Amino acid sequence: EVISMAKKILMYSMKGGIGKTTIQSMNAWNLAKDGHKVLAVDLDPQANLTNILFNTFGHKEPQRGLFDSFVSGDLTTARVHLSENLDLLVSDWSMSLFVSKFESIDTKTRNLILRELLKPFENQYEYILLDVPPTISTLTNNAVLASDFVAIVLQTQQASFDGALKTVTYLNQLRNDYSADFSMIGVVVYLLKRSSVTENDIVKTAKETFGDLLFTNQVLNRERVKRWAMNGITDNVKDVNDRNVHSMFNFVTAETLRRISEMEKE
Repeated sequence: EVISMAKKILMYSMKGGIGKTTIQSMNAWNLAKDGHKVLAVDLDPQANLTNILFNTFGHKEPQRGLFDSFVSGDLTTARVHLSENLDLLVSDWSMSLFVSKFESIDTKTRNLILRELLKPFENQYEYILLDVPPTISTLTNNAVLASDFVAIVLQTQQASFDGALKTVTYLNQLRNDYSADFSMIGVVVYLLKRSSVTENDIVKTAKETFGDLLFTNQVLNRERVKRWAMNGITDNVKDVNDRNVHSMFNFVTAETLRRISEMEKE
């Protein structure tokens, strides 16, 4: 089966703990469940995406750690097979060595390492989903510049909103410096409490600021989301909480694909 070039998607924010990893794990789940070939790439030394997917599908040991795979120039040794349609590049603490390892290389080259090393995967998958630490570093630069599409995750707190504005500036700077051709998919609102006046005010401000970039579908504050982050994703059709939360993430994944499709037509 020949697959056309993979679409590489990054969910990002400078602020930690705002749900970008959870959204990316659910994108991976939804796309794979719908029959798409997916590679999840966990670049975060905290390995939260790896942990969610391992808790969901079972632990698999890669041939070699991701950092060592970077050093060897072959990321396939960090790949594990989780389900019929889902593979994962497994992260661990050693990814914290990435920046110091490659800092002696000239800036332009070291920021494009990931883009080069993902090329062998591009005709094996339909989607490559990237997850990074909530920092600006060589590692984040690599993820952004390897991506075709970037979405910003906005939690309904002032600090997160400020971070989203800074993220837009950072992305534009990278695009200019590298003549990069990644596209901004939009801004996803995460963990909104509909009853909170303050949080709704932030959504209103975000709508005024980002306009059509703001996703129509939002991820609301649900205990089940936190449970999945700790224990793995469950899909019990008899459990109303599972059904409701899956429905919510299904809409976010679908909107992501719709936005990408519209951009590709332009």
